[in-house]
Amino acid sequence: MRLPDSLMYENLLFNINKSKSKINDIQKEIASGQKLLTPDSDPTAYTRLATAKATRSKLSGYQENIELAHGKLSQYDDTLGSVYDLMLQLKTTTVAAGNATSGDNGADVYKAKVENILKGLISLGNTNVDGTYAFSGSLTDTPPFETADNGQYITEVSYKGDNQSKIYNLDASERMEINLSGREVFLGTAGNDESIFQITMDIRDSISENGVSNIDDHLEKLQSAMDRMLLKRGEVGNDVQHLEDLETFMDTMGLNLDTRISGLQDTDLAEAAVKLVSMQTIYNASLAMASKLGQMSILDYLR
Repeated sequence: MRLPDSLMYENLLFNINKSKSKINDIQKEIASGQKLLTPDSDPTAYTRLATAKATRSKLSGYQENIELAHGKLSQYDDTLGSVYDLMLQLKTTTVAAGNATSGDNGADVYKAKVENILKGLISLGNTNVDGTYAFSGSLTDTPPFETADNGQYITEVSYKGDNQSKIYNLDASERMEINLSGREVFLGTAGNDESIFQITMDIRDSISENGVSNIDDHLEKLQSAMDRMLLKRGEVGNDVQHLEDLETFMDTMGLNLDTRISGLQDTDLAEAAVKLVSMQTIYNASLAMASKLGQMSILDYLR
């Protein structure tokens, strides 16, 4: 049974337009490098892609928070290490001053050494990174420690920060509270007996040509402050290790998500090129058929 001419031309035109549309889609896919340009390209794959991208976006936010928290804690760790080194230097200087020979005019030299250590401790307490003070609590624009002096030596160190914490969301269920205020680190909780600055000033003021008065008491307080510093640094180190483990886990998860997104979204150029050639072949064949039909005479139809 012979198909009506109108139906033959209609089917042929449909196939030509369909092939041309597919060729355009493949060319766009190759040009953009993405095979899911619109939801109707593949609704199921498009939904999976949208879900994977949303998960990746959340993960990137957590990774950024972890990086910020890690940087903050690493900064604390480095500073606490430097503080401990100065405290160790203070201990050595105190012992040396206590053993100094009477009348050797070394008291002023030792006082100057201790004063320099004090200034170093205050400088570390006022650590500033990129315009942010590390030990001011939430008052990051305010230097945490201010000093008063008598024209020769520092006589008072006061704290101008607060004790507010910074909360970091590390994942959907874990939050880390980070706050090493200057009060907690340098002043302690027991008044002048724990204040690193006051201990240092007391040692300086106790130095004379006859040694260091009450040296055992000073060294005991200093050792207690050093032990507290080591303990605090150990706590920071544990948090740093936890963040590094979490970073490794998040990096692996991010890589898996990136691979999944790429598989759903990115064009396989070699495959797309094969599809393009195939569709162009079909398209050209349809055009050739249309041209042949257009040239047929009435005798061709009567055969």
